[in-house]
Amino acid sequence: MDSGLALTILVPCYNQGAYLRQCLDSIAAQSLKPFRVIVSDNYSTDDSSIILDSYREHVTAVRPDKFLPATEHFNFLLSLASSPWGTFLCADDWMKPNYIDVLARLIAKYPEACLVRGGWHCVDIDGKITSTRRLLSVPRYSPPPVNFFETIVGPKSPMIGWAVNLKKFREIGFFDPKADLLDWTAMIALSGEGAFVSTHKPIAYYRLNYRPGIQEQRIRKQLDDCFYIADNYLLPRFSHYSKKRLARPALLFVKKILSMMLQYHHFYGSDDYYAIAIQKMRRLSESLHEDGYIRLAPKEFLDQLPGEYSGV
Repeated sequence: MDSGLALTILVPCYNQGAYLRQCLDSIAAQSLKPFRVIVSDNYSTDDSSIILDSYREHVTAVRPDKFLPATEHFNFLLSLASSPWGTFLCADDWMKPNYIDVLARLIAKYPEACLVRGGWHCVDIDGKITSTRRLLSVPRYSPPPVNFFETIVGPKSPMIGWAVNLKKFREIGFFDPKADLLDWTAMIALSGEGAFVSTHKPIAYYRLNYRPGIQEQRIRKQLDDCFYIADNYLLPRFSHYSKKRLARPALLFVKKILSMMLQYHHFYGSDDYYAIAIQKMRRLSESLHEDGYIRLAPKEFLDQLPGEYSGV
């Protein structure tokens, strides 16, 4: 599949054999061929490796030295890409035939961009479309620092349907291994490296929350990541911009955490983790309020939280 196009497709796979053929067949059906396709089997215990063997003439099949957590597995794949641009397609998702063509046109039109992306269809376990996502609230061209503010509060697009400038991605260290929200932390970090370019055209199919209980399993890690992102990605950069410009993004970011905490309480009630999260919420809202980024006092946020730990 080596056609000279400067885009490598990276396919991480772990026990997704039920969907792997559909994923790889969609790559083979592309109207514009990629520079290279690299599939990494992360020691699957299903039939993924057997299926992959039948595609070895068309893809580069690899395996890390040992089983890797998701972030490390993604970074392992990135380290193998030698083209200027890369795009991820998880083994349980698939592409429309124009996926590469749409992204390649954006890359050609905006060579200064560091991220280009399209829309996507959300599908259930059987591949039935449940919704279509388009980044309608995001400008088609977002240079720095506009893309920074948008990434804080705007819709979070998954890695499906977007391609990244690998040189610029490498300069920020690829995905942050301390975060589980890989796409969000990556986009915040990349927002200072160049423009984000979007098209509303759906170009891929994304299996979303099709595994039972996945939302309950992820909510704690997602809350941890939000506090981590605040401390390591947002607050350090806030000093570069006016408080007036940051008022809305900061407020919406705190409201996002508030919503996630309500969701956590719905699943687990007032347990020890919830108490710790409230303390983190208090410290974050106090810091943003004292520094003038948000006008609402911490109590106005905390009083919205149920449970014996609410209040100041």
